[in-house]
Amino acid sequence: MLHQRMHLPGKLAVLTTHFNSVGYERTRNNYKVFAENVKRQGADLWAVEIVFGNDNFFLPKNEKTIQIQTSDILWQKEAALNVLIKNLPKEYDKIVWVDADLIFNNNNWLSETASKLEEYPV
Repeated sequence: MLHQRMHLPGKLAVLTTHFNSVGYERTRNNYKVFAENVKRQGADLWAVEIVFGNDNFFLPKNEKTIQIQTSDILWQKEAALNVLIKNLPKEYDKIVWVDADLIFNNNNWLSETASKLEEYPV
């Protein structure tokens, strides 16, 4: 089956969540490494951070970060990602949702993913 390559004129957005209810330093460091990797590849990183109770937010507040404070620990990740997706500007027609603790060996994974999303629209 041949696939016809589509031209998606918009931008690629990388979406992730950050929640660290126990306050692990490793989780914070993993997020920093992940964010630097995404930015180095030229992609826009959008994040939703969830904190519980009176915990403080870790991520800096900006237009690409949504911060949610809650007392309910269950099922927050998917609900938070849905809030983030609803708030993405329309210029993004390629979206990649990646957990922030993943580090890719391929330093071109974002451009290759964007290309594949044009070839195989999902």
